[in-house]
Amino acid sequence: MAALLDTTRNAFAALSITQVPSAAQNDIVLYSGKGAHPDCIRATKIALSSLLQTTVVLGNEAYFQREDWIQKTKLVVIPGGLSTSQIMYSLGSQGLTNIRKALYEHKAAYLGLSAGAFLASRIQKFYGEDLPALFSNEAPIVFRGAAATPVDQGQALCKTVRNVALSVGSTTVTGPLYYNFGPTFENAEKQPHTTILARYVTSPTSLPPAIIHVRNHTLNAVLSGVHPEFPEPGASPEPEDADLRREFSETSFKVMLQALGFLGVGAFTPAIHLLIHSYVCDFFTPVEEQNAYLNQLNPLQKAETIALQEHYDAQSLATLPREIPFTEKQIVLYGGDGAHPHCIQATQAALSRLLKTAIVYGDAAYFQREAWMHKTRLIVMPGGVSTSTIMLALGKRGLKNIKKALFQLQVPYLGFCAGAYLASRIHKFDSGNLVLPFLSDAPTVFSGAAAGPVTQESAGYENARNVALYHAGKKIVGPLYYNHGPAFEGTQSNPHITVLARYITSNNLPEAALPPAIIHSREGNANAVLSGVHPEFPVENRAPEPEDAYLCAQFSETTLQVMLQSLGIKLTVE
Repeated sequence: MAALLDTTRNAFAALSITQVPSAAQNDIVLYSGKGAHPDCIRATKIALSSLLQTTVVLGNEAYFQREDWIQKTKLVVIPGGLSTSQIMYSLGSQGLTNIRKALYEHKAAYLGLSAGAFLASRIQKFYGEDLPALFSNEAPIVFRGAAATPVDQGQALCKTVRNVALSVGSTTVTGPLYYNFGPTFENAEKQPHTTILARYVTSPTSLPPAIIHVRNHTLNAVLSGVHPEFPEPGASPEPEDADLRREFSETSFKVMLQALGFLGVGAFTPAIHLLIHSYVCDFFTPVEEQNAYLNQLNPLQKAETIALQEHYDAQSLATLPREIPFTEKQIVLYGGDGAHPHCIQATQAALSRLLKTAIVYGDAAYFQREAWMHKTRLIVMPGGVSTSTIMLALGKRGLKNIKKALFQLQVPYLGFCAGAYLASRIHKFDSGNLVLPFLSDAPTVFSGAAAGPVTQESAGYENARNVALYHAGKKIVGPLYYNHGPAFEGTQSNPHITVLARYITSNNLPEAALPPAIIHSREGNANAVLSGVHPEFPVENRAPEPEDAYLCAQFSETTLQVMLQSLGIKLTVE
């Protein structure tokens, strides 16, 4: 075992993490700021280090907003992420301009994986809708068409693989690659200077582009909707398929790097294979699936995998660009299927302004583990495109874990809109009762009905609802952003519910008859705030008069402060 640990230490020494580069040439700069998924950063770093045997510098958003890295960099890599919009928002105009300058003026190559592929495409589509691009004039656009997702909507969930047809020289080989809501590239065949390196095998007659190479005298970029940096996705493969997946992932990554001109690529080492599977299996799969995988290995492989995981946890996590050190309590913000990217981004930005505690993102598989519960001080469920989609993604295990955290570990819960529906016992929409999945396992903190949408005959301006906010014996009236969120029926006779705000639906109704917009629940020993409105979205840009903008922003922030204070969360602004 001592010799094995020595081998392990040597393997990790070869993958040293450097946050700030030396004066030497930076071969590769890998984005590691907000919006990039920590495990995508890890996997990309490990894969590039093993294949290219060169320095990989991790740069956060502030790093990219400087200019000293540009002339020293041969390859800019944007990994997969939770939200392309958040990556662009975090980089800002200056960071995006610097990447553009590196690509166009200094001829650095660009590798964009999933979120990084969206970022470098002129048009971004999600479920058939065009998304508004942030800083579109400064973005490093290398593909003039549309990056559209998801591919095969009915099965686009975590822990999935997509079969792709990869072009290797004059031949085509087909194999599985990890996929998580990455794009296809519409009409890539018609774009000048664009070569299709791989296609999704979605049907015998439909092969949309999965990986493309854009090359002209100023640009050299590869964009990928799949993740070859993950040689083994979280889903436990059949033993006989494991070698195929590893080999095909490695081949795909080599093809991408060789297209960019990095010809002297190496190989994924056996230690790297075990390392990547070790943490990916831990992140994406339940404990029994991890154990099933380990039991498939021979005793030496099993011991090496466990040793690698323990060493990685002990020595390397502290140097990786996580949102939070593991020694601190954290806020966990759901960022999985069903949550709207803009809601995730706005919630993170708003909470960051008010709280010192770092915020981590957890997809559905993250919540299906149990390790996060004991190090969490607040669970936040943002607004979403579908409450039922969120519940389906979380599944019984994820919902039960949230329920355990709330009721047994006393972790507070903050639910906006979809997150408020999720934590209510009865769900009504357009006057009809909805039957949502896994209701018996849901973390129900309000025994009444979440009923939406709330109607208002004369809204002050589009997508806003005037509410009366109650705090410290005072009432404040103002507008908050609203998008089909609920009111809460059945609060009047419930001694465990405190109404924090009410919708002003009519000036003729007595105050107690106005429908509750935000409630604080202590039912069943829970500590939860549910909101039908979105104070995380200030509505100053929708104010009818410019002089009202400041008041709108202040009211949104005050409302959020009241909600957090009700939960006992200490604010930085206090």
